[in-house]
Amino acid sequence: MNLFIENLTSNDTAYSPNDTVEYDIAVSSTSNVNYSEVIVSDTLPSYLTFDGGPGTYNKETNILTFTLTNLNAGTTVRTRFTAKVKSSTAFSQDLTCNVVNYVKVTGPDGQTDDDTASLCVQTRVLGVTTLPVAGFEDYAFMIPFAVLAIVGSGMFMALKKARP
Repeated sequence: MNLFIENLTSNDTAYSPNDTVEYDIAVSSTSNVNYSEVIVSDTLPSYLTFDGGPGTYNKETNILTFTLTNLNAGTTVRTRFTAKVKSSTAFSQDLTCNVVNYVKVTGPDGQTDDDTASLCVQTRVLGVTTLPVAGFEDYAFMIPFAVLAIVGSGMFMALKKARP
């Protein structure tokens, strides 16, 4: 079972560019009313794009819309979908928090309820965005050890041949 946290802060583990984010939407009827149909509209933050799940996704508005049927009094219906964090070029800072997802539920009589969930995206780890390229100078310190190993092997072979 996955643990879902509603609002992640800079003290929590941040997502990285191109990561997959899983959202869990729980819609409850806390009254004594049964709803035959409710509409859920989820507005993804500009840093994310819809990846997979139920409903219809509008790329232009970055909104996922789906309908829940037969939401009975005292029950909760959970729906999950995934979104992808955009590439690092979409971010102007190393750590971007308050990446806010907004969801709104509308009942048949026009009643609404909404909620938000936030997360952070970190584009650099310890200030590094790319790994350094290893070159000859990175391995030059190994030359004396290699020479010593060759000389030692030669001496070992010479001693082995000299013994009857």
